[in-house]
Amino acid sequence: MNRDEVEWDKFTHLFDKNYYPIYFKDQKVEEVEHLIQGNKTMHEYEAKFTKLSCYASHLIANDRRKAQQFMKGLQPSTSRAVAPVNHQVYSKVVTSAYNIDINHMKTQKLLEENDKRKEKNFESR
Repeated sequence: MNRDEVEWDKFTHLFDKNYYPIYFKDQKVEEVEHLIQGNKTMHEYEAKFTKLSCYASHLIANDRRKAQQFMKGLQPSTSRAVAPVNHQVYSKVVTSAYNIDINHMKTQKLLEENDKRKEKNFESR
């Protein structure tokens, strides 16, 4: 390590110590461990997961663990559909989850439109 790297390491350590106390980091790790998609869109869930991931490097030490942690919080129907995907690569899991989410939204929209047509036809009788 050269002098600049040592100084940067020292600076980041002191910065983290002063502005990100251990209780804050512990809280963020808990959030990552218990993060679920719930009513969030896939984009919102992924953004929250990505934001919190920097605090839980031990949970997501490699791409496979990151993908698994991401999948744990997905909607059950999305998680089941993503399950056959190679869980070794986080980006593939995320892409698959987005595609499934898009297809689900399209299906939902078609069902709603179909219901509206049925109601309209029933009312016009």
